[in-house]
Amino acid sequence: IAQTLENAPAQERAADAAILAQLFNPDRVMWSTTYRYDDRGRRIECSTSMWALHTDHSIWEYDEHDNAIRTIHDDTVSGDLQADESGNLQRVSPKSFRREGRLEYKYDSHGNWTERVVSARYEVNPEFQRSNIERRTIMYYSSRGIL
Repeated sequence: IAQTLENAPAQERAADAAILAQLFNPDRVMWSTTYRYDDRGRRIECSTSMWALHTDHSIWEYDEHDNAIRTIHDDTVSGDLQADESGNLQRVSPKSFRREGRLEYKYDSHGNWTERVVSARYEVNPEFQRSNIERRTIMYYSSRGIL
């Protein structure tokens, strides 16, 4: 960054210095994350921001077994920043991205999942694409041994 500022015209150096001063101000919160939970204690929402450069908003939905069945992530990343007349950092051209996940479960007779199919889709591709399948075997025991 220092070399870029050194070789830039004076007006650009002043604007870049104002942006850097605002970004790296020790009194400024660099990263902020806020969570929301439902009445069952499940995380249903998360919002994260890093300065004026990036925001991420995520939402979760759950099934009756408290397993996440749907996730939605909206990211906004600013590609260009500039300082206004007052020196405040402003987004010039933010870029937004959305990705969505879907989780499908198969349960055993005890209500525990034995198979989870994870699928995802992105803004550019409206169809869900399977990303992986997880399977697990659960052994149940009683005082007499394996059920």
